[in-house]
Amino acid sequence: MRLKIVNSTVKDGNMSLNYGKKEEVLHNRTNFFKKNNINNFIKIKPIYKDNIIILVDNDIKNKEIEADCIITNVPNLFLHLYFADCIPMTVFDKKNNILAFAHMGWQSIEANLHKKVIEKMINTFNSNIKDIEVYLGPSIKASSYIINTPSQLKYEEWLPYLRHIKNDCYQIDLNGYILDYLKKIGVKNINISSIDTAKDKEYYSHYRCNYIKKDEKEGRFIMGVMMEEK
Repeated sequence: MRLKIVNSTVKDGNMSLNYGKKEEVLHNRTNFFKKNNINNFIKIKPIYKDNIIILVDNDIKNKEIEADCIITNVPNLFLHLYFADCIPMTVFDKKNNILAFAHMGWQSIEANLHKKVIEKMINTFNSNIKDIEVYLGPSIKASSYIINTPSQLKYEEWLPYLRHIKNDCYQIDLNGYILDYLKKIGVKNINISSIDTAKDKEYYSHYRCNYIKKDEKEGRFIMGVMMEEK
């Protein structure tokens, strides 16, 4: 099977009901699915923790599942959710055709969800590190992500990923934290999007709307992945 990763942009419209009228949002979603030839999908509703759901054919009963990550062996099933700075993480076992898609916000990264996802794939599906590919999608990058007294300061392992700017403000390198773990355990095939959602106006950004350009209308873009049968 081959991996298909797609996302919307601001041109496709807001995809979250929290930031737009229902009719408009549903219209935007429908057009996105049609454009990308997506017929079978699961929406992930993040809990902002480290909750992992394993999904097989018999489990597909709802179109929305509360989780921070779904791992599946089901082909042609589009796993997706809505983003505006957090990291979309795809993990693909190309040998066993196992797919994981996770919402990596700072809470989930602090809880080491990235570590637990790969451990789950190894322990449940016998995935081998050498067969694993990881893709980190468009997200806020360290140069943009500046927070006052971040919670990560209390963890020693986070200190290399915090850069003091001034007063109590620090840049936080979420992508770097995940990347170094992946390298440490031997993942060779790692792809990180260069898109910084806080700077790129083709993408919605919660950070930009709240800290940089407060008059900008907030929204969310779709990011998702599936295994296509060849």
